[in-house]
Amino acid sequence: MNEGGSLFVGFLIIAGFIFFIYHSNKKEDQDINIYQTRIRTSIVGKSKKVIEKHRKQLAIERKKYVYFDAYGNENLSRWKQKEIPYFIEHYLFPILTHEEIRTFHFASDIIFERIETVSKNQIIDNKEFKEDMNGFEFETYCLEKLTEIGWKVTKTKNGADQGVDLIAKKGKRNIAIQCKKYSRPVGNKAVQEVKSGLEFYALNEGVVISNRDYTKSAKQLAGANNIKLLHYMEIDKM
Repeated sequence: MNEGGSLFVGFLIIAGFIFFIYHSNKKEDQDINIYQTRIRTSIVGKSKKVIEKHRKQLAIERKKYVYFDAYGNENLSRWKQKEIPYFIEHYLFPILTHEEIRTFHFASDIIFERIETVSKNQIIDNKEFKEDMNGFEFETYCLEKLTEIGWKVTKTKNGADQGVDLIAKKGKRNIAIQCKKYSRPVGNKAVQEVKSGLEFYALNEGVVISNRDYTKSAKQLAGANNIKLLHYMEIDKM
């Protein structure tokens, strides 16, 4: 075979090799895409059922953790960085296979968006709650909500409440309640006020009700003193 023929054969061999590698990689990419689509579809399908089951509570949690800053912008940082991951870890992962958990990143963006959309659009009966309420209006709102579900509620004297805004009674239960309408998470002070009020009014249960979440230290102090910390949409849990 002459030199030209050898070069041509060599060219064909190289071209064939390149063709083989190209189509092998293309098939591998197709297989990966098929695998990712299958896993993503399975994760999303399972997750949707759990998200729908907890949509009302998700809406309540979003109300707790999302707030508007001083510039009027919605602050979603804690909701997206802590609470949604918490929900995923404790409510979605238990229903997924090990393979689905390992490859959850294939569907994570879809799941995050689904949780945000469902929780934001869920209609909750707020019964006249308004974000621009002042503290006294919020107390009245809590009193009316408690009365609606069967509690006998009295307001303490303004300015001399000894750390208690409301006293709720039902059967043998007598509860000291502090109402806090805040723009940020509620801290230790509210828990300390209820603790003092329990002693002053000789009551055996204490509750703080707020429109926001509570700081870690407030939760620790409340736990140590058997005081409940509630969001206003959780009043029925009393």
